[in-house]
Amino acid sequence: MYTPRRQASPYLLIAMATAGLFACAHVPPQQTPAAPDEAPTGLPAQALPPLPLDPAVDKGTLANGLTYYVRENARPDKRAALRLVVNAGSVLEDDDQRGLAHLIEHMAFNGTRLFEKQEIVNTLEKAGVKFGQHTNAYTGFDETVYMLEVPTDDPALLEQGLLILQQFASAVTFDPVELDKERGVVVEEWRMGRGAETRVMDQQLPVLFKGSRYANRLPIGDKKVLETASLATVKRFYEDWYRPELMSVVAVGDFDGAKVKALIEKLFTPLTNPNPPRPRPSFPVPAHDEPRVSVVTDKELAQSTLSVVHTMPARGKATREDYRRMVLESLFHDMMNARLAELTKTAEPPFLAAFSGTERLVRASDVFVQMAIVDPAKSTEALAALARETERVDKHGFTPTELSRAQASLLRALQSLTEEKTKTLSSRLADEMVRNALTGEAMPGIEAELALHEEILPTVTLDELNRMARAGATRNRVLLLSAPAGTALPEAATLLTTFAAVEHEPLAPFVDRVAQGPLLPHAPLPGRIVDEASIGELDVTAWTLSNGARVLWKKTMFKNDEVLFTALSPGGHSRVNDVDYSTALYADGVVEQGGLGTFGPVELEKALAGKIVSVGPYIGELEEGLSGRSAPRDLLSLFELIHLSFTAPRVDADAFAAWKTQQRTALAHRSADPGAAFADALTELLHGRHPRRRPPSLERLERVDMERALALYRERFSDASGFTFVFVGNLDEATLRPWVEAYLASLPATPLPRRTSAKPKETWKDVGAKLATGRHELEVRRGVEPKAEVELLFTGKMPWSREAELDLAALASALGIKLREVVREELSGTYSINVSHNLSRRPRQEYQIGISFTCAPDRVEALTQVVRSELEAVRVHGLSEDYVTKVKMAARRQHELNLQQNGFWLRVLADAARFDDDPRIVLSAPLRIETLSTSRLQAMAKKVFDTRHHMRAVLRPEGSRSTAGAENRGKAAPRSGALEKEHVLTTR
Repeated sequence: MYTPRRQASPYLLIAMATAGLFACAHVPPQQTPAAPDEAPTGLPAQALPPLPLDPAVDKGTLANGLTYYVRENARPDKRAALRLVVNAGSVLEDDDQRGLAHLIEHMAFNGTRLFEKQEIVNTLEKAGVKFGQHTNAYTGFDETVYMLEVPTDDPALLEQGLLILQQFASAVTFDPVELDKERGVVVEEWRMGRGAETRVMDQQLPVLFKGSRYANRLPIGDKKVLETASLATVKRFYEDWYRPELMSVVAVGDFDGAKVKALIEKLFTPLTNPNPPRPRPSFPVPAHDEPRVSVVTDKELAQSTLSVVHTMPARGKATREDYRRMVLESLFHDMMNARLAELTKTAEPPFLAAFSGTERLVRASDVFVQMAIVDPAKSTEALAALARETERVDKHGFTPTELSRAQASLLRALQSLTEEKTKTLSSRLADEMVRNALTGEAMPGIEAELALHEEILPTVTLDELNRMARAGATRNRVLLLSAPAGTALPEAATLLTTFAAVEHEPLAPFVDRVAQGPLLPHAPLPGRIVDEASIGELDVTAWTLSNGARVLWKKTMFKNDEVLFTALSPGGHSRVNDVDYSTALYADGVVEQGGLGTFGPVELEKALAGKIVSVGPYIGELEEGLSGRSAPRDLLSLFELIHLSFTAPRVDADAFAAWKTQQRTALAHRSADPGAAFADALTELLHGRHPRRRPPSLERLERVDMERALALYRERFSDASGFTFVFVGNLDEATLRPWVEAYLASLPATPLPRRTSAKPKETWKDVGAKLATGRHELEVRRGVEPKAEVELLFTGKMPWSREAELDLAALASALGIKLREVVREELSGTYSINVSHNLSRRPRQEYQIGISFTCAPDRVEALTQVVRSELEAVRVHGLSEDYVTKVKMAARRQHELNLQQNGFWLRVLADAARFDDDPRIVLSAPLRIETLSTSRLQAMAKKVFDTRHHMRAVLRPEGSRSTAGAENRGKAAPRSGALEKEHVLTTR
């Protein structure tokens, strides 16, 4: 079932937290309508007939109760998305099992009857299936889901993928040695997740879930249980709940559906259920008449969040009546969110951002929620503003123009999805089947859903939407407020009386400000295409325009309803003097907040309702440009927005004041976050405190001037002759050509002869920011949680070449595998260890390669030494052929996927313009990948792991002491302000 994806409340994302191998908060947000528990007929909702199943899906049940879903789908080509869905999560854990559902999910990758220890991951990596990216799993309150993305060009790989799911389902071996190692990994995952937000959750979750089992069944579990639970206790959960009648297998991809169905039957039919099976209970979230309030402060919080939550029993998603509720609620929240967003653009916004939505909290409960990110000193005012908008709808309702826009936007979204029905990614279809398996969500197919929308939308009335403002009323209400410590916050009673006060306010009806007329009052005088060329091997066309601008475009059919666009020109804010730098840094955002032409920011958004089109400017250090997208039918609007971005940018005083308030509030408590403080200190060290590499600050923000921002923006976009415009997607030359001439060739530009003789083509400047050289040690002591973060960085000069870029990327990828095996799997030292890399081409040809991980504070030195030893081993001995094989296969597989994506081709053509490259070089990528070797990677390791240019940065908890020897320390470099108390900086 299609459900609009909105930005969910940060609190709810935490409250719905799940624990997985790489995603601790992975529950697809469900949009379900706020409506009575009974259908309009008066019959219980479950008695109504469900919507018919999409005929493209083969759904069935094996004799043992296991459900299967099979669907053929060719996007991406030669790939399949596989899922094992277990209808059992952390809520089913016994008291002595808290966290074991998640631990079992980890153990599935650590040995089964047919795959010992790490052999599943090892086997998949050799096939180019990356751990984490293509091999993953998550544990939620109510379910555990395993996910594989496998190639299908080799039938054996597809069968092996299904076999691995079968092993997860029935044959995890729980080797005691591997179990003890994995306990440590899960504890490190627990450690990595600790922070201000989780401490807030620890206090607010029991309020939200009071009286429910969910209150003390977070998937990450209890640290003590994880460390001490017996093998028998772990296996008891697996034996109780991993049984076919609670399982579903999903297979979607580029394959023969009949053969895949036969494989599923062959592999999963032998699975048996226990006799007798343990009953699978449901756990309600009890209703409550009295409102609940939780006000929490934490000294490490960087922002304040306010949520008004109304809990309700989970509603059905299977019938036509359910679907109508979903449509109604989508419209309601679309209109409410538009009003809330409009308030954030006023000169004195009551909140920094706000959201209204209905979410699936847990299997048994939905929530109607309004949340806002607020100035902690104005939390009462923010709550009043949220309540006021709900009350305004209740008293005066929405307007016909608001409803018309919401209907148009929702219908257009469904039309677009229908146009993409043959281009929908298999992973998206698989996720829909997972929801059907777990919650019974209808799955009629996108064409049927479009027909339902076309039937339902004209029948929706303002009256029934307006009544939704009272969804939940005061029953089951929970107020949640969190803020940085030291803030004077209102008492619970004050927050509760705010609602009553608003009910008696004389509220005026909402005034829907809508600008009339077209985006462009007059069509521009067209220019011409003066030169044409083609790159036949890539099906790319190049045009030179009469104003000197260039256009590169490529027609593709990877997506039916997508055109991607970018424009770029060298220069950026490197051309701006130091006095104007602060304003230039934010100029693109300031101007974007102002609208375009005769349309203010609010009016512009309304004018584009029902269209799929967007354009946004950027001004980077070395270039400026635009980026955007549109549907083919909205391409004219895209060109109008591009033209206006050059010729009619504007600023809006109210929007600027609101933007500055939002930025100021965010920066006010930035340093309270240990992670932000650490990142800022590392940035300063890495770039030698260069003034153009400093972290964001209030001082810099206050120097931003609105009118000067507009002037600087106009300077950067005043001459289109230096721009290259790139378009990729479902394009038609007969349509594209006249619009390029009308809207791009007509843009202002310096005349070609004058520019050639007297004004050379502008380019970027080197502002002198260099990566630090030498050896450095940085320690930041912040935070109260028992965790440390470690960054090892190597930097230096290196001539750029495609071979060097490939070798560095391959080395980083291979090291990521190697260090994961050693530091995570063997030593249980961390949950995740990351290897980052970069080889810059401009303004300086320099490399960076970094290794980062979190760990227990008392293991920093030991694990650092392990990592350094592994790096030295690669320098001296190289990597085994296995690692190079895995990296090469993954690169091949990724390149296959890249070639099917508009975004990849947009980057290829943009880079060709940026660096004056021949884009046909992309065709040689497979050959270059094949040249990778152990000797090449070892040679690169010898170059980059130069201990003369190396830094280590460590974030430790407050009050902790480094266990490094005296030889690793030196005299602390002088610091200023509060940083002097928190940082120890040693430079060698």
